[in-house]
Amino acid sequence: MRRKPPHGGIQPAGNECRKSISEEKRERIRAVIERTGYRPNPAAQTMRTGRCDEIGVIVPKIDSDSVSAIVAGISEGLKDKNYMVVLGSTAGVREEEIRYLSAMQSSNVAGIILMGTVMTPFRKAGGCNRTEF
Repeated sequence: MRRKPPHGGIQPAGNECRKSISEEKRERIRAVIERTGYRPNPAAQTMRTGRCDEIGVIVPKIDSDSVSAIVAGISEGLKDKNYMVVLGSTAGVREEEIRYLSAMQSSNVAGIILMGTVMTPFRKAGGCNRTEF
């Protein structure tokens, strides 16, 4: 037995459904979105697409004028590309850098900008292995 769709006769499409839809149906979908205030769930979108619209920025401290200016510039530059900044402040603690790096990598951020506390030869060479910080 099929149940009637709850919103304007519009049913969610399965992943296998990739057909184009008519302009009439497109208009009905827009109306339902507007009426219900629907907003896509970013976590669900990330799971579906494997893409995240967040860039991680890890800084040694946030109460520095220069760091604040850099983060503001990063945020401003990414805004035009529809990316959000996820900020991690390590208080200059190396283990916190590793923790933030690991967490951001696990959450599939689109990229990570690291302002490290100490510039090691490994970092100068462009390395980013969690165990060799």
